[in-house]
Amino acid sequence: KKIDKFLEKYNLPRLSQEEVENLNQSNKSVEEVIKNLPTKNSTGPEGFMAKLYQMFIKESINTS
Repeated sequence: KKIDKFLEKYNLPRLSQEEVENLNQSNKSVEEVIKNLPTKNSTGPEGFMAKLYQMFIKESINTS
């Protein structure tokens, strides 16, 4: 609540409904790509990073 009161003092720009929808669609596209990253085909760090991204996406979806 303190942050809300603080931010009310400033005239911050707002996104239009169309911009919000575009961002949401982009977010869904990124999530889908991350979910489909191969994690077992690489012996290098790429497979680890894919698994890390997938865990992060799963966790962020569960907390939102």
